[in-house]
Amino acid sequence: IMPSLVGSEMCIRDRVITGFTDHQIEGSPITVAGHAINASDHEPIADALLIWTVFKDGNVVPFAEAADINLTEFSFTPDDNGSYEIVLSADNATQNVSTSTTIVVNNAIPTATFSYTSTPNNGIVDVVVQAEVSDSGPLDDASVFTYEWSVEQDGEVLLQQSGASGSLTFPAHPDSVYSVTLVATDK
Repeated sequence: IMPSLVGSEMCIRDRVITGFTDHQIEGSPITVAGHAINASDHEPIADALLIWTVFKDGNVVPFAEAADINLTEFSFTPDDNGSYEIVLSADNATQNVSTSTTIVVNNAIPTATFSYTSTPNNGIVDVVVQAEVSDSGPLDDASVFTYEWSVEQDGEVLLQQSGASGSLTFPAHPDSVYSVTLVATDK
């Protein structure tokens, strides 16, 4: 948390932006708070324009922004993991002060399930397994997932496959027991 620049009559309350934790996750809303107060008596300034600006990963183009008189809370939803700088500026026509803080937003762990179809084929069964993966990070779609498949037949490893394919095909014998494991990761 970085200190504010304090003018002779106005400052950012407590010189900090509050309302977040160290464990922010992409795709989850973040609400922050800050106030403009009179530097001498610490009373709220009723006519201060509060300007919130968020910059992602050092980009100079704002990721999110809002401004209004006494806008003491602001929410935004990170679209991906990364570093987000939150800047709060207060302006009352005679002074402008600001403070900022940077938070790290963590990657959301994808959720994976799969379904299968089976087709008899000359004494064996062709099994096709299809993954369904979701992630709360809006930028994490199927094109960024990596799939690690493992198939066991009667307790022994039959097949292991890693890569970008969300499906797996293998031959199965009707009298065997199979176990399929899927681990999906994103970037």
